[in-house]
Amino acid sequence: MKKILVVEDEEDINSLIREHLSGSGFEVESVYGGDDALEKAEEKDFDLIVLDILLPGLDGWEVCQQLRRSQRTRNIPIVFLSALSREPDRIRGFDLGGDDYIVKPFSPRELVSRVKAILKRVNGKIVDKKSVSIGDLKVDFLKHQVYVGGKPAYLTSSEFKILHVLISNEDRVFTRDELLDAIGEEGQILEYGNIDVHVHHLRQKIERDPKNPKYIKTVWGVGYRFASSK
Repeated sequence: MKKILVVEDEEDINSLIREHLSGSGFEVESVYGGDDALEKAEEKDFDLIVLDILLPGLDGWEVCQQLRRSQRTRNIPIVFLSALSREPDRIRGFDLGGDDYIVKPFSPRELVSRVKAILKRVNGKIVDKKSVSIGDLKVDFLKHQVYVGGKPAYLTSSEFKILHVLISNEDRVFTRDELLDAIGEEGQILEYGNIDVHVHHLRQKIERDPKNPKYIKTVWGVGYRFASSK
């Protein structure tokens, strides 16, 4: 269940947002001030933050900037929700790192739809991690190095990109189109078959038994996924 933090100082609006998000299947926590928002965001892992701007204490602008500076919270999607409707305010929200900007008065149903759309996009992005260790497989994203059982595995650029996408989104099934987008570079001509070839070679390099893969699973008729380590 996705967890959302609502930061809104008006109690009735805070309650309205919580009610609609909870009714849509989200786990929701809320605070009423900027300082409390930063404290809560550092304490728990949230998938998205709905952030008012005119708050007591730290305003939403400052909260957003501090969230973006923190290693722990810098990648959490932020939806600004504010009565500030002028174009310069909306532009400022995006410039500071906001993912969306909704002007009050607002439709709760539209807010929920926008939240869902953002989370759907985020789920398909590469997660910002420095390294991952799963079983005998270790991937260092910064150095572009892969180790299997402590020994280096030498991947091509495309193979590494595919592994990065899959391992950063465990259990999510990626279609070949999505993987093509992930590894595509300007000027390249890529086809479905390229993905299957890359995955075949990738398995040869990271799987103990490539014919019975432990990590990269085929989802027939759809694409590929990285098997959960849980």
